[in-house]
Amino acid sequence: MKKEDIKRAAVNYDSRAVSFRAFVAGAEWLLNQIWHKPDEVPDRSINDDGVGELCLIKTLLGVYEIADAMYDKKYHMYFFDTSLITFHLSQIECYAYINDLIPTKS
Repeated sequence: MKKEDIKRAAVNYDSRAVSFRAFVAGAEWLLNQIWHKPDEVPDRSINDDGVGELCLIKTLLGVYEIADAMYDKKYHMYFFDTSLITFHLSQIECYAYINDLIPTKS
């Protein structure tokens, strides 16, 4: 979702109204919370093998991949996809945890 999509979704609101600005600000805040830059390593659950949560990653080439977040013994993060390709943080533009992308009813 891009800023244009957010504004298009809010087309039924008066752009001068507080509710419109609040809607746009809230949507932008949500996007910023979900997508992480490679230098942001949120504190997430890691199993004993160093495997973290499933992520959607966007590579610097603009390709999206689904991969497990992995951590080495020094807690350096990298990604490992289902075709056994390893993506280091230097190859990643951004990533999001799959669980954060799935809507919940709560």
